Amino acid sequence: MLVLKTCLQPSKEPQMRLKVFTMLSKLLLKPNETVNSKGQFHNHSETLIKDILLPNVKWHPGRTAAAIRTIAVSCLWVLLQSEILSQQESFPFFCSGGSWLEIPFPYIFAEEDLVRYDTMFIMLGVLPWKR
Repeated sequence: MLVLKTCLQPSKEPQMRLKVFTMLSKLLLKPNETVNSKGQFHNHSETLIKDILLPNVKWHPGRTAAAIRTIAVSCLWVLLQSEILSQQESFPFFCSGGSWLEIPFPYIFAEEDLVRYDTMFIMLGVLPWKR
């Protein structure tokens, strides 16, 4: 996790971050064979979401920044879709100051279609709906 945290800091080279995010998204597609093979992913989920994914979702100008934003949101969506974390486990990561909308809400208005769509799916996946 330390390698991911170091390589995916917003201050690092964008091309490297794109490649590492691509690798991470592939790992998250099959979590029980990769990142959660020992059933201990929940010990690292806070670091992955708060320290790695969410800082890369923040808006910065440029096409490369848009690509990083898109793949970071996509990784977040894949993580939530994989159901490694339950809805109750993932909800606190999106709460800040009592309002969970502070983090994902601005990305509904992103220029990139994929960021907008994935943000909506993330918000729907995290909301405490009664099913």
